[in-house]
Amino acid sequence: MTVLNLLMVTETPATGCGRHLLDLCGYLVGQGHQVSLVLPLSKASATFRAQALKLPFKKCFDVPLAHSVGLHDLTATAKVRRIIREHGPYHIIHGHSSKGGAIARLSGIGARSKVVYTPHSFVTQNPELHPLKKFCYGAMERTLSYLSDAVITVAELEKSYAETLGIPQDKCFVIRNQIDPLPEVDFDAVRSSVRAQLGLSPDELVFVSVGRLCQQKAYHRIINAFAIVRQVIPEAKLVLIGMGEQFKTLSEQARTIGVEDGVLFAGERLSLPLLPAFDVYVQCSTFESCSYSMLEALGSGLPMITTSVGSSSELLSDNEGGYIVPNGTPETVVALARRMLDLARTPSLRERMGKRNRELIGGQSIDSMVRSTLALYHQLLEFDGSGSGSADAAQYS
Repeated sequence: MTVLNLLMVTETPATGCGRHLLDLCGYLVGQGHQVSLVLPLSKASATFRAQALKLPFKKCFDVPLAHSVGLHDLTATAKVRRIIREHGPYHIIHGHSSKGGAIARLSGIGARSKVVYTPHSFVTQNPELHPLKKFCYGAMERTLSYLSDAVITVAELEKSYAETLGIPQDKCFVIRNQIDPLPEVDFDAVRSSVRAQLGLSPDELVFVSVGRLCQQKAYHRIINAFAIVRQVIPEAKLVLIGMGEQFKTLSEQARTIGVEDGVLFAGERLSLPLLPAFDVYVQCSTFESCSYSMLEALGSGLPMITTSVGSSSELLSDNEGGYIVPNGTPETVVALARRMLDLARTPSLRERMGKRNRELIGGQSIDSMVRSTLALYHQLLEFDGSGSGSADAAQYS
């Protein structure tokens, strides 16, 4: 086996991108490959730090990558180029997220490396992005694609969107996010314990959503839909797991429309052990690629209501494991509330959909996802996985 020397670059070591990176790096390191990481440590969540510390990275470089575009990106690129020059060469330089991908590709110019980019959803998919910014960012994605040896999308819809940006389709590869099947748990015990911790009674109908409290996740829609549900089912509850810049705005919204007593902001915490305690998972993002919280909710056996974004149509056939509602239309909130009521009123439907979702995720594995990524690395390097190939592997050690 050829031991690969790999450099991962990310600006967002949190949320789904951070989760994907940890899964990918954990497997690669476990297979004996050498993995180094470039990231802004100040942006890493406590969960990411704790899990990353368990992995024997070859090197971890703290480079302050900013989310915004500016002259600071030139400084960051210069630092990463220096890392490549002093600690490389690397077989693969793999950029994650829009900014991580841009820095990785610019830094890889002239390097003896193959450059891979995983956007984890393109920033231009944001329907609320200003048209001028959308045009400029789209032009950047199109231009930088010529510095990419491969672009990995995590959903067919994302690959199709890449084509609209002008990214060559022969460079695009779909490798879906996956999670391992979740262990069997005593659902009644988890439900009782978690609800007691959160101050919820065992028999209350509870909707849940997980993610950063930000504009992309459109929690204001969920709260408005929940207010409609409460008119019919006054005892219903909504739990939001996560923190973010919109916490105060959303809290004020819940108070203003009179559902403050029914909405619980649970803060940032590990959501997976909590999910079996709830009845219905709700997601209303304006854009997504392949949400890990969605995968975990499906694996936890929850029926789901989501907007038509990212991989939702691939994972959630309408009426099979839940409902898909229109995204960003005047009918979105009403459609969401209607589906919430449909599931609230029909326990047998919730049970059937939840069982289907758990079985669906039971066929996935992190191993499968990462093996596909590793196979792509070998393809780019013209290795067969046994150590043969046109590249001189010794020069990368």
